[in-house]
Amino acid sequence: MKKTIRIYALSILFWLIPTALALSSGSADQKGGKINWMDGNWRVWDVNADGQFDKQDIDQLLADGWQTFSADLNFDGKTDPNDVFALYVKLSVLDRNGDEAVNDDDYKPLSHIELPEADYSKALAIINEIVPKAHIASGLEPDAEEKLFSFIPEDRKLSPAERCYVFQSAGLSALFQKNLQAAQWAFGRAFQVYPSSATALGNLAFTIAKDKDYENAHQDALVLLALAREYNSESAATSAMIGWIYSRHGQDSEALNFYRESVLSAPDVSQYHMNLGIAWLRVGETERAYNEFVAAEERDEGDFRATIFKYTVPPKVPPPVKPPADLKKMLEEYEEELRKLEEEGISDDDKPEEWENLPPCDQSYVIEDILEKRYDQLHIRMMQPVADELVRKANEGYRSIFPQFKDAEADWKRYIEGAPKLIAEMYAAQLSAKITSGKVWANLCRSRGYELLGYSDFFLKNAQREVENTFNRRFSEYKQLPHYVQMDLSQIKLQLYQGVLEEEMRYCYEERIRRAFNLINTEETPGELPRANETSIDISSIAAIPGLIITGCFNIEGYCHDGSSYNESIFGGFGGGYDISIGVDLWLIEFEWNLESGEWELNIGQGFIVGATWSPEAGFGVQVGVGLDVDFGPIEVNATTYLKVSQKMSARIEGELTAGVEAGAFYGLSVNAFQIVGTE
Repeated sequence: MKKTIRIYALSILFWLIPTALALSSGSADQKGGKINWMDGNWRVWDVNADGQFDKQDIDQLLADGWQTFSADLNFDGKTDPNDVFALYVKLSVLDRNGDEAVNDDDYKPLSHIELPEADYSKALAIINEIVPKAHIASGLEPDAEEKLFSFIPEDRKLSPAERCYVFQSAGLSALFQKNLQAAQWAFGRAFQVYPSSATALGNLAFTIAKDKDYENAHQDALVLLALAREYNSESAATSAMIGWIYSRHGQDSEALNFYRESVLSAPDVSQYHMNLGIAWLRVGETERAYNEFVAAEERDEGDFRATIFKYTVPPKVPPPVKPPADLKKMLEEYEEELRKLEEEGISDDDKPEEWENLPPCDQSYVIEDILEKRYDQLHIRMMQPVADELVRKANEGYRSIFPQFKDAEADWKRYIEGAPKLIAEMYAAQLSAKITSGKVWANLCRSRGYELLGYSDFFLKNAQREVENTFNRRFSEYKQLPHYVQMDLSQIKLQLYQGVLEEEMRYCYEERIRRAFNLINTEETPGELPRANETSIDISSIAAIPGLIITGCFNIEGYCHDGSSYNESIFGGFGGGYDISIGVDLWLIEFEWNLESGEWELNIGQGFIVGATWSPEAGFGVQVGVGLDVDFGPIEVNATTYLKVSQKMSARIEGELTAGVEAGAFYGLSVNAFQIVGTE
């Protein structure tokens, strides 16, 4: 194979990582429009020399000077960051045993296999042998099965299908804990209690095929999978598992057929398209593989592997020429930003330099800044209607429960029926909007990362220009020192250039590429929303409505009618006894103990209050409230409306009136003026 390294000016690259010098380009068999993705010795890619090629090797290349990487893995005629990302494709193609690493285990010759005819007796014999062995090997207790069903009431009789479900759940839990033997026991027992379960057969076959210590694992797994196909011929999971076993034995054509079956049975599952795409690469069908990776990304836009594979696998051989970076558009955006600053009255001293006067590295930084602002603004434009609609609906709901001050009973009924529903809808809508915002933001970040990568050639040229400029400046300064003639001038230039090269390449070039890579790898998390164009109501506004109704009863004539049924529900607390409470009030923090109810409260804030509570009746809880405090010397009176959520009681809204004396600690009387308990 031909070994090459990228050479910079003066050929001074002593700072490069040694392992990069060993990287060589895999040969490409492009006859008939195909690329041999299986070509290449995996040891070439073992950058960290740990005996295997895995994701850590790719990460190290990206972090430690990947520009020395010289393998044109995507066969586009040049070496660039796309080739390093194509190592993810190489890893998946060469990783036959699916352990996310390539080593000698993936190249061990395995026997030729065939999918047998469905045979129930053979499958049952395998399972009956597995179950007791797996029970012992897993370390499960002898009475594991009894404990597994101990939560079922004695008078509850489970059907065979229900018992199978319990065992299946236990098997999945064991898989999550990476206990293959416990999973084998559970899935085997699932089939024993319900021999019609194709799912139990498929899950057990999976655990067998993945068990390196199981003799004849693939042959026994195929016996189970053949029977599973007899039960359900359209199971995508079964087809995919059979395809994986064939692939493990190097029978790529057979594997391809079963992977195609899985896609036909479940076309909306991204992973099945990924499996099929990798299978197409193993037989050299690059364009078909590309189409599957596109389909996988369309079905799961958060799948980093699908995105990388689509980006780095060429849709055609040779691949189409990608359009050059749009520097003209960048220049226009930069000049537009300068015009805006001038219109805002920025001084000449603070005004940024014109584009042509910027140092080379600054031009690279400016491009990243422009892209960041562009995509930030795009995110705001895309999510602004969502934020506005969220606030519009919340305000509309608030207005629907706001008192009309004509009939207190009607206002009260509207509030107690509408407030819990409105609060739940507000929280649900806000969470949904934030999830949408995060998804949109992640997709925009990935697009920004790819666009940033498109300027890699420009960044490299700028870095090289910066190296020359910085070196010339520093060497000129050094020559002005009186002692320079006493040293070997060529050695001085060599050492100085080496330091400048490492510094500028790392900070002027590599940082941009690493930034692009991080953007491409952005994960989806709930994101923030732009500020809505309309002021939004909050929980405190909803919690304040009972106080408005009570105030209206005192201030609006005819609003509350004597003898009405609602008087008891609103003001019933005034006719009963008062509770004695003591506590400590430290301005914003208040601690209070109600001697009658046994309730403890810790509240923070004035006006708008958040706090934690505990009582024998309700257990632990949280509360938010709005209130009014009036002081008459040492005497303090406050009225507060709380929204309370606790362990043992439904969500409720309470109005509390408290009067007491402040004398270091707080001693007082409190009365529950009203209480609204939410309904389900």
